[in-house]
Amino acid sequence: MFGRAAAVLLTVCLAVIVASCGDDEGGLPSPTDEGTPAETPRSDLGAAEAVVIFASPDGTAQALGRVLQAGAPAKFFLGGSSRDEASFRGVSLPGEAIAKGVSLTAIGSEAFDAAYEARFGTSPADFAGVREAYDAVYLIALAAAAANSTDGAAVRDNVHYVANSPGEIVNPGGEAFSAAVQALTEGGDVNYIGVSGQVDFTDDGDLAKGRVTVWRLLGEQVVDLEIRDVDLAAEVGAVIPAGELSAVAGTPDGPLRIGAVLPLQTVSGRAVGDAMQMAVDEINDAGGLFGAPIEVLIDGAADASQTAAAVRNIEDQGVSAIVGPPGEGALAVAEAVRGLHIALTSSPLLALAVGGPVFRGAMSESLEAPPLANVALEDEATVVCVIFEPGARNKALANVFRDIFELKGGGVRLVMELSGDEAAGGAISACLGT
Repeated sequence: MFGRAAAVLLTVCLAVIVASCGDDEGGLPSPTDEGTPAETPRSDLGAAEAVVIFASPDGTAQALGRVLQAGAPAKFFLGGSSRDEASFRGVSLPGEAIAKGVSLTAIGSEAFDAAYEARFGTSPADFAGVREAYDAVYLIALAAAAANSTDGAAVRDNVHYVANSPGEIVNPGGEAFSAAVQALTEGGDVNYIGVSGQVDFTDDGDLAKGRVTVWRLLGEQVVDLEIRDVDLAAEVGAVIPAGELSAVAGTPDGPLRIGAVLPLQTVSGRAVGDAMQMAVDEINDAGGLFGAPIEVLIDGAADASQTAAAVRNIEDQGVSAIVGPPGEGALAVAEAVRGLHIALTSSPLLALAVGGPVFRGAMSESLEAPPLANVALEDEATVVCVIFEPGARNKALANVFRDIFELKGGGVRLVMELSGDEAAGGAISACLGT
């Protein structure tokens, strides 16, 4: 077990804010500021055999140029943001160089994709968070059914129960939802598997399973090598709790209302809202929940400055959960929520913002770390120098990789920020051990 929460995806993310609170531990290492090792490199490890980089394409090219000047070994392992031929443009890699990376790979459902495109005229694959938003509605509704309540805390307390194994597998769809509600009413357990994949959550709310593509640079082209499934329980011993049924006595107070704060001025924001409405319509066509249709209430905050007001507006309408926007807007939503509402999102900094466990509804970039560590070790890189482009997200990912690589038996000489000052060259040499 680790004492810190996982770093998570910013670029392919959906924030689903559901009622939650507490101090649970579990999952991957967290993006804490104190997570960076001491500035003194671990000289006991010897020279680095490879360089690991977390950066944008421009930052990757800059880092590669700098480490090559410092005499770096010709093995490079890269995060998903580097999966771009621009990362290597203008960089003279040695002919024997190995440059490999790992990137998240979306898990889709052909049936859902076809139904969504038939209704809305666009493919859900074109927009971040669409499949996850659809699944979020089903998860929230199932958690409310398990609790026999629309109270936000009760919904929170039953997310693990309806999302994780064991339990009867439940797929989306109105008829399947009605059958699942009947099973929950009779004291049964369910395990929801949605159109975005198997939504098992770790103790601290990260998705525990995902899929990545391993790629490498061949000549001047980025070429995909293989797809690997990732299971954090098997890879790093993450706790995936079964959850306990936390029923609430009494009668639900009115219909289930699910809120959303989405940038409706954008095509992507509208696409996420459409996916939520699609799930709501399926559930309501099959009879709704608690004898009434469920409702989705959306506030179309245009930018971050409007987020707090949008959240207040939605909360004041008695919602049990809030689905937030894709991208970095998730963080602004999380910081604005009051009371028991905490984000279900994929922002790597969200756990720090809210100070508690967070359910994250999209694959986390931290899922890239175990297979990236495996790829490096498979290429006989047991001691590495880790460099990250300035920014809290990249720093968080670098720290997560460091902890996982060491867990798997590797050694990290130093985790260092890429800098443009005059001392940077010496720092890189120290990181490399050259």
